[in-house]
Amino acid sequence: MPTNAATAAAAGASNAEKVDTQLEIGLNSEEAALTEENRRLKEARTCRVCTDHEINIVFLPCGHLSCCETCSKSLSHCPICRDVIRGTVKTFLA
Repeated sequence: MPTNAATAAAAGASNAEKVDTQLEIGLNSEEAALTEENRRLKEARTCRVCTDHEINIVFLPCGHLSCCETCSKSLSHCPICRDVIRGTVKTFLA
């Protein structure tokens, strides 16, 4: 028959495994959250028209930053607010 010390040691090992598993699950969910946030941030900097290039043109007078230089040349209205584009400014995001 196992002694009280042996039973306590076995229970402690079992609890340690549960804690390790919980920490691993916590890290996985945190990692998933960071991956999702990274995806959202990359998407926010992608052209709304071609969804391929990085945005770098601000439309005037509305001030929306939503398109790449290539796509902006073919637009006469802002894709966000539909205001007439009177000018553009090339931006550099760091």
